[in-house]
Order: sequence, then C-alpha cells, then structure tokens
Amino acid sequence: MPAPNYFARNFDTTPTPTPMEQVQDNRNIATSEEPYCNPRLDPKNYLEGPLSDNAATRLRQMLARPGIIVAPGICDGISARCALEAGFDCLYQSGAATTASRMGQPDLAIATLNDFVEAGNMVASLDPRVPVIADADTGFGGPANVARTVRQYARAGIAGLHIEDQVQTKRCGHLMGKQVVSREEFITRIRAAVLARDEIPGGSDFVIIGRTDSAQVLGMEEAVTRLKLAAAAGADVCFIEGVKSKELLESTVAALAPKPVLVNVISGGLTPSFTSWEAEQMGAKIIIFSLVSCVAMVHGVRTAMKSLKETGTDFSTAKGMDPKAFFEVMGLKDVMTLDAKAGGTAFSQVFAPPFFPPTSSSTSHTEMSNSGVSLSGKEVAKHNSRQSCWIIVHGKAYDVTEFLDDHPGGSKIILKYAGKDATQEYDPIHPPDAITNNLPPEKHLGPVDPDTVEKVEVKITDEEKARQQRMSARPSLDEILNLHDFEAIARQVMPEKAWAYYSSAADDEITIRENHAAYHRIWFRPRILRNVTKVDWSTTILGHHSSMPLYITATALGKLGHPDGELNLTRAAAKHGVIQMIPTLASCSFDEIMDAAQPGQVQFFQLYVNKDRNITKRIVQHAEKRGIKGLFITVDAPQLGRREKDMRMKFEAEDPSEVSKAGSEGVDRSQGAARAISSFIDPGLEWADIDWFKSITKMPLILKGVQCWEDALMAYDAGLAGVVLSNHGGRQLDFARSGIEVLVEVVAKLGEKRGLKFPNEKFQLFVDGGVRRATDVLKAVALGATAVGVGRPFLYAFSSYGPEGVDKALQILHDEFEMNLRLLGAPTIKDVVPDMVDASSISSHGSAVPGDRLYDSNYESMQHARLRDATVKL
Repeated sequence: MPAPNYFARNFDTTPTPTPMEQVQDNRNIATSEEPYCNPRLDPKNYLEGPLSDNAATRLRQMLARPGIIVAPGICDGISARCALEAGFDCLYQSGAATTASRMGQPDLAIATLNDFVEAGNMVASLDPRVPVIADADTGFGGPANVARTVRQYARAGIAGLHIEDQVQTKRCGHLMGKQVVSREEFITRIRAAVLARDEIPGGSDFVIIGRTDSAQVLGMEEAVTRLKLAAAAGADVCFIEGVKSKELLESTVAALAPKPVLVNVISGGLTPSFTSWEAEQMGAKIIIFSLVSCVAMVHGVRTAMKSLKETGTDFSTAKGMDPKAFFEVMGLKDVMTLDAKAGGTAFSQVFAPPFFPPTSSSTSHTEMSNSGVSLSGKEVAKHNSRQSCWIIVHGKAYDVTEFLDDHPGGSKIILKYAGKDATQEYDPIHPPDAITNNLPPEKHLGPVDPDTVEKVEVKITDEEKARQQRMSARPSLDEILNLHDFEAIARQVMPEKAWAYYSSAADDEITIRENHAAYHRIWFRPRILRNVTKVDWSTTILGHHSSMPLYITATALGKLGHPDGELNLTRAAAKHGVIQMIPTLASCSFDEIMDAAQPGQVQFFQLYVNKDRNITKRIVQHAEKRGIKGLFITVDAPQLGRREKDMRMKFEAEDPSEVSKAGSEGVDRSQGAARAISSFIDPGLEWADIDWFKSITKMPLILKGVQCWEDALMAYDAGLAGVVLSNHGGRQLDFARSGIEVLVEVVAKLGEKRGLKFPNEKFQLFVDGGVRRATDVLKAVALGATAVGVGRPFLYAFSSYGPEGVDKALQILHDEFEMNLRLLGAPTIKDVVPDMVDASSISSHGSAVPGDRLYDSNYESMQHARLRDATVKL
C-alpha cells in the first residue's frame, strides 16, 4: 500500500534568478499555500516521556525539548568512541572528515554512497540510542538518488541526513569552491527525501535537514528564502552555511522560526567560532563542529610520528595508555562480556600479564569484573568483615572496605550488610548512581548471580513499630492548617535519624532560631480603602514566571523523608507554578529530577564547587544542557558546620567494638555526615573564580550564602545576576545574622554606593531561612527581595504526608498570600513596598518580641552527652 501523501498540493517554485534579477526582486518567495503536513511528526508529540532507544525518535525528542544539541564531527570508529566516552549524546558524521579518513584525499574527492553508509552504520552501531546525523555528500543528484540515500541511511541506523543545494561535482566546498543548483532542483531533492522517509514501513522518524550553501554565492537573503521553501517542503531542520556574524545568525533563526536551525562551526572557517552556549543564546538548536576530530587527529598523529622519528620510541606520546586501555576505549569490555555470556573462552588470555598483575588466587575479583562472569553469592558472602567488606547493590557487587570510615551514615550500617544484598537499605537515601560515582572503577566487582544471593531478613524493631503506629494516627490533611503543623507531625512520624538530619543546625542552634525570630521584629503598616477585589501574588524570578514570590530552595537527601525524595517537590512545583532549585546532594539523581519535570517547567540548580574543576565543569555544563535556568553557587560552606543533633545519631550508628578494632588514629568521626559529605567541596573557592564560571556557562550566576553588604556589592560589581542572603538555614556559622536582617543592610548600602533600587531586575536579591508564613515572604518583598527560598517546611510536608503534603503546603501559602495581600492593601506584589513595613528594630537582637508558640513547640532542644545503658540519675 503506498504511503499517504502529506503534500496537499504541488509547490510553486520559480527558477533561481540571475544575480541582477535577484537584486531587483529578492522578495519573491514562492511558497505553497498548503505546505507539507504530517501530524504524526508534530514536535508536540515528542515533548513528553523518556528518551527513546530509537535514535531517530530520540533526535526528534531532543529537537522538541529545551537545550541545544551539540554534535561533534566524527570520521571513524576511534573518533566516535572518544566522543561517546566524553558524554556527547549526538554525533555528526562529517563528509569531509570521512572522505579524508577513508580515501586520504581532500574534499575534492567524494567517497561513494556505499562507503558513507558503511561508515555510518558502523558508528550508529556503537550505541544505537545515540543519534548520528550524516553529511550530505551523497545527497546529490535527482530525486531517485536522494530517495535511495535516505532509505539506505535509515536502514543503517542513521537518525538524520542533510540534503543540500550544491552541484554533484563538489569542488572542495570548504575552500570556497561552492556551486549551487536552482531553487527548483533543491526543493525537488528535499521533497524526494521526505517522500522516501514517509514510505518506510512502520512510519520512520528519520530527520530531514535542508542545507543551503547559497549564502556564499547568492547572499543571505537568497539562503533564507531557500530554507523557507525547504521547510515548507517538509524539512525538519534548517542548516545554513556561511553565517558570518552573531547578528546574522539571530536574524536567520528569527526568520525561520519555528523551524530549528543548525549551525556549523569550523575553526578558521567563515562562520565565527561560536561556542555552543553562545549559539544557544542566539537561538540555534543544533551546533556541529564538523572537523573537530580530524583536525585533532592530525595534530596528535603528527606529534607522535615526529616524536617516534626523533626519539626512536612511542613512550612519551603513549602517555601510559597500554593496549588494554586503548581497546577498552574501543569497547573491549562489551565484547568480553558478550563472549562470556555466550559461553566462550576466546578472551581468557586477556587476563594474563601484562594486562593484569598476578594475584594470589587463581581468579581475582578484578578479573571476574572485567570478564563478564557473574560472581556467586557464596563468594561475596566471604567478604563480611571490616578487613574485607563487599556489598551487593542492584545486582552488582562492590568492595567498600576502604569507604567504611567515610560513609556519612557510619560504618555499622554497611557492616550489617557485609557480604549481603544492601539494596533495600541503600535505595531510600541514595541517588541510583551514588555508589558508582563515589567508588573508583576497580572497586566495581561486577554482576552477581541473583539465585545465589543470601536474602537479608528485614526485622522491624519495636521503635519502628511504634513509629508506624504514629503514622496511622496522623490527623487528616484537612486538619493541617499551616506549615508549622507539618513540622509537628513530621517530628513524630519521621525516623529519628532523618528528623535529626533535617532539623539540626550549627553548634548551639542560635542562628536557626534567630532566622525565624527576626521576622517578628518587622511589623506591618497596612493601607486601607484600596480596591483588593482581585489580588495577584505572581511575580518573575530571573525573568521566569512564578505563581508566588517564593521558590523551593535546595535541601539535601530528600529520600530520608519519603521514597520519592526530591521528585515530590518537582511534581508539586509544576502543579503550582513555582520554581524548584535542585540540590547537588539530592537523593534522586539530577537527571531523574529533570526527567520528572513537565515541558517548559523552570528549574534552578544549587552547586557545591568540587575541588576537581573538571568535575564542576561537567556538572555545570550538563545542567545547562538539560535546561537549568539559573546556577546558584553555594559560597558559605568551605566546610560543613557541626550539626550536633545529627552527629549524635552518627555516634549511635557506630558500633564501638568496630571502632576499636579499626583504631581511630587519623579518623575524625566527630563530624558525622558533615565530614564525609563535605570532603569534595573546594575550600579554596574565591572571587577570582567568578570569571572561570562565566567562561563555562551562559546561565545566570547567583551567589548563595552572602551574609554582608560588602560581599553583595562585590557580587554586583562582578556582573552577577544576584545573591541569596542566607546563612545556610542556620547550619553553618552559629551567630550569623538572619538573611532578612542582611537584606535591610544590603538594600541601604547598594542604594548608597551604586544608586540601586530594589527589587531590581538586573541584580536580584533573594532571602532564605526561617520562613513559615506568607507574611514572612511579604515582609522580605517589601524590603526589596525578589523572592524567598523555602526549604525545610516542604521536607516536613512530604515526610509526613507524601506528595499530597507538598501540594497542601503550597495551597496553604497560596491562600495566605491572597488573604494577606488584601489585608495589607496591596492588589499586586508590586504594590508591596517599603512603606508597608516597619523594620526599625531588625538589628535589635535583644529586643522583646512576641513568642511564636507553634514554632517554639516544634523546636527540639539540644541534648547533653549521656551515659550509655545506665539508669538516669534523678
């Protein structure tokens, strides 16, 4: 049965005008009144759901969703493997580079269609999920040849192809030898490609990219006209060569909207060397660096050959990469795993020297890990002590012996599962990739035969039974009237360790209480006789809409309170139209949280800066690629503070006998979770690093944890987008002032020093810490804050009532905003101005303020050290 015809009528294309005719009438754009339309390929159909394992479908999903697609040019298996190893999720098979690699010829020569298809099939097979976009060097000729090209590439696993308007006898186009065909012939090629794609049985998602080189020959206006025609003819993406400036790219993107635009960057070429972030800011959807691999190869191989010639050895250029390491880049482990699963022994000699050092046993666990042979549960069970501790997580074994003393939860909990399956204990409080990211590769021991694993019997303690009874005795959500109520219930129903972690603060916990008390030193001055029939408490934060002047601020380890952890906040934020800040130390992985977001949902990211700046760069750029709209860099935690409630739980989690067996020399266990969690944070972070952050991302940069006006002024002068006036929820330096107090100081001093008025779109002030009511938020807004971060109350909400709790908490705040705006006499958030508050006592730390009985009743007093297992002295 022939495929449906998605062309409603024939296109009216006119021959390419002569240069003189074009100058006289360049506005004559011949387009169809009813262009190609295939509802199945509507980008809206690709906005939701997980990324597909089909490369073409995945490419369409990536095109439909936020973020630019960065596709490095590859030319062979080695360059493709290196690109995949670097983490790129789309590849570009460069025609010029592939020709050079396969033929040793410049772009004057063209490899055959079969050559290109064979090369493309090889690249696409390395990871069939990763889209490969093919060059158009075989997309020439009449409709039949173009259709054949599309069909062969689609069968080879290629995700998309660009069809261009050059003549078939290409004359080294990268050296200004371009010759272009008529508009009519170009559009005929595009339509042939689209028809061929639509005739593929089962409905193909193969992406057709229309490319024009006419900008270099006939000018930008003609190039844009051709791409408009190509889009009308069914091209999914528009690819323009010869864009010589930022302004030209921006105008091209605007002219071709809503079609996505692809831009090609070649260092030293006609197109300026835009970075991927710059291209995204200019509106491009795909950026390719077509010669990145082949040029690097020339440099690298030249250096190696010259060194070999001069020194007579390849030692220096090998840089320690032995044959095994090289073949691992090429997929050696996958090959060995497949061979072993099939019962083969072809790679048994791979484990002999020099690949692995000899071991005392006939087969080391490292060998088993690399061979693809499953470990037995019996073998794992032998390693059940502090001296040799293996655990199983998600069906794989790990050697955690050297990690015992660094584990945030103490060693006792790990030793409880030594030699056993720890998945059930691991899952609630760890991101899925935590163990793989924190243990070096040599500690990953490989898969374990599930039928041989000893099952751990989960015993419910009396304490847990009592906690579950308290859970069943919770009041209904209808009885929860304010955010304090969530905290009161959470205190009763959360596991003690989880409550201790969430509620604890620094030292004597003066600052955590001051954060809330400071709002009680600010009084309202309401206005009357204002029309408040309708009130609007929505606002914009960093240019993005928010239904309330608050955001869900970053808080760590969400799964301590609920199995879905931070995902509860993501879903509720989408439902209520507020912004979530994703924490570095989330229990859910970053990508899990991003995948759970709704299309167009705005999210920020909180960053702890790693000592290894390459790791920081990777995290930041990945966050930007996934669509994060603001980077909040934590600057108040060169090390984490002492949270003594939490630390006492860590002491109780540690088995004294195990501590004595291991010895305590050189190990400071008094820091509890802080010691382990903060080990990666860079205490050397300084103002000079701001320029480095600007060089690696185009996201707005906000410093989180500013505590005085002098640093706020420096942040403004450094060109940052804003600051969060915060003391880390009272968890860092005790006796640090509250964010709301610092806000008053910052607004006054930046007004005096730089003439700024707040709220200010160009430099936004945020506050967090101590907020429990909408009135707290309104006080901060009146004093100049753009928005306020709320953290713990939402943790308590989902810890006590799950996702419905967060939903209820946000609804409570909505209701409070509506009521209080009316009572304050402010129809909108913009009407909440400094004259509406009296903050004259904000710095009077000794002044009497009305006590907050709800807050005080929830506060759990700190405890002294106590005698162990002894009768309490009366």
